[in-house]
Amino acid sequence: MKKHNIVIKFNREVIQSRDNQVLILKSVATQDNFLTQFSFKSIVSDEMLVIQNQINTVNFENLVGICYVQDIDNMALEEKEHLAQKMNAYDFVEYAYVETLEPMELPPNLQADSEKIFVNKTTNDTPSFGRLQGYKDPAGPYYSGIDMEYGWSLGITGQGIRIADIEHNFNYNHVNLKKDTFIELVSNNNNTNSDHGTAVAGIMFAKDVGFGVKGMVYGADAFYGISEIPDGRVSGIARGLEILRAGDVFIYEMQTGGARGTPQNYVPADFNHAVWDVTQEALKAGIIIMMAAGNGNENLDLDIYSEYRNRIDNGVIRVGGGDRSCRNINISTYGSMIHVQGWVESVTTTGYGYLYNGGPNNNYTKEFNGTSSATPIAASAAVAIQSWYKQQTGHVLTPMKCERY
Repeated sequence: MKKHNIVIKFNREVIQSRDNQVLILKSVATQDNFLTQFSFKSIVSDEMLVIQNQINTVNFENLVGICYVQDIDNMALEEKEHLAQKMNAYDFVEYAYVETLEPMELPPNLQADSEKIFVNKTTNDTPSFGRLQGYKDPAGPYYSGIDMEYGWSLGITGQGIRIADIEHNFNYNHVNLKKDTFIELVSNNNNTNSDHGTAVAGIMFAKDVGFGVKGMVYGADAFYGISEIPDGRVSGIARGLEILRAGDVFIYEMQTGGARGTPQNYVPADFNHAVWDVTQEALKAGIIIMMAAGNGNENLDLDIYSEYRNRIDNGVIRVGGGDRSCRNINISTYGSMIHVQGWVESVTTTGYGYLYNGGPNNNYTKEFNGTSSATPIAASAAVAIQSWYKQQTGHVLTPMKCERY
């Protein structure tokens, strides 16, 4: 189910003060009485301003003007779009737009393929599916993995690095994932669709327990699950920045509509200006950002994306994908802004129950796909490299250096 918010960013010059995270604007911003009909809740909490520079160097002050318009849930989408357009006309508003929140669904053609091979089981004797996790293997004649087995031989399991993932929901009770370091940072109690987040977490963080799957960086310090639904996408990102340190890895399992304005031309989440702004503050603080390119088969080198390409980028890593042999499939958004690739088909991990179904907390699939699966595969490589570098040097790679690796 889609949810639509209005995101607005005010110039700091018109912000008079804050009252419990709600902005109080100066008279110049309210003299025609239109904006006084609404309240604007900043994505930055008072706690973020208090803890600033204690965990990392994210400058939350630069994000105070990014807000969500409150009490508009009952408005139709067309009303919200008209309202955002009207707010955008003020010269002290940097941008205002409708933010659409929806889960990253599996690409339809791969959904159809996966339905043909579902194997449903009910036994509690869960087998090991490690042999199906080809993405962790070295390159071979039939497929190319990231050779995480070599990293494990060096003792690298992600230790020293925290991971955060923002999307819809997660199953924190899955038998292959449940542990004290799999942490619900922002909960989504109103959405029961947790398979997607569970699948992402399984690729990276599933426990090494001898059955099910084994996460490629299962020894990372923590994996924080963040739902974008309760407070909005950019608010969720800001929450993640409270707990991540320089060198930690933040995954955006999100996509957004592109410049064509059609429903399915999905592009990376930072095409939206507020996501871009908060992401750039994270990158300046040394946090590694890995984001899905989106399942839109969209060419980001087209002229309609020139404004996007010309923004000043501090090292975000956008993840596209191809098949298991690194060949192109017409699913992933692509172009010069996409930096790395992962598998967009036939990924075995936790969740869904199409491969094995031992109940809601003991299920597995071998058909997770799209840039949804590509992103945690590539992110696992980034976590492993960062973990190794931190152990060897006592320092961490910057986002720009991590992107080059």
